[in-house]
Amino acid sequence: MPAGSFVLDGELAIPVDGKLSFDELQLRLHPAASRVQKLANSHPAIFIVFDLLAEDRQRYLKRPLRERRILLEEFVRENLGSIKKIRLSPPRSDLAVATKWFDKVGGDLDGLVAKQIDAAYASGERTAAVKIKQIRTADCVVGGFRYASGEKILGSLLFGLYGDDGLLHHVGFTSAFKASERRALTRKFQALRKPPGFSGSASGRSESLEHRAQRRMGTCRLKNCCRSCLRSFHWQPVSARSEDVTLAFGQGATPMHDGSSRRS
Repeated sequence: MPAGSFVLDGELAIPVDGKLSFDELQLRLHPAASRVQKLANSHPAIFIVFDLLAEDRQRYLKRPLRERRILLEEFVRENLGSIKKIRLSPPRSDLAVATKWFDKVGGDLDGLVAKQIDAAYASGERTAAVKIKQIRTADCVVGGFRYASGEKILGSLLFGLYGDDGLLHHVGFTSAFKASERRALTRKFQALRKPPGFSGSASGRSESLEHRAQRRMGTCRLKNCCRSCLRSFHWQPVSARSEDVTLAFGQGATPMHDGSSRRS
């Protein structure tokens, strides 16, 4: 590599079956090097380069993005062009192209990042960049809840949608509660606890992606994992009428485990 020293801004990603997997990325946070190497062999990571901040003792932080981009493309061409695991992010200034990209967002991609082309690099700030997310909403029914691991306090609400068969099917969950509200919400939903909850496909022993990663890595702090862990993720059915409870989570939308959003 011709360049002696340099600083790049970018992001690690792991493609799995043609899509980027955040779950697989979380699994790399493991203390055992042998485990990380095994995962890397199974699903190699890629590095997506966004920006060039310095090169051979020259700092580019105060230069506008339009200049840094030209320098970045030249740097990649001369130094990284033959490395397949490093990808150059594809920028566009055409709104029509960006709109087509945005229409494809969902699942493995949160959205687009719009940057001011004449702005200098602002470390740790979003003054010159905006993340534009694709938000989908739906009116859902709370069919159950799960306690947080290790204690009898609300951990997450389970959402459902009625299908054409007239049954309530589990579609996702949310855990976007303030810590100060959890005990009051726990009492409220314990009072509403009543079967059947989901009359169609139910949550069963589903768990959060974070806990799944901890369990697969062997870093879960619960004793006798996975037996205790799976028991703690059993859900409690809720049979509530619309007048029983009203919830609001940030702008009406709550994140779901399937990458979309639902309105409660």
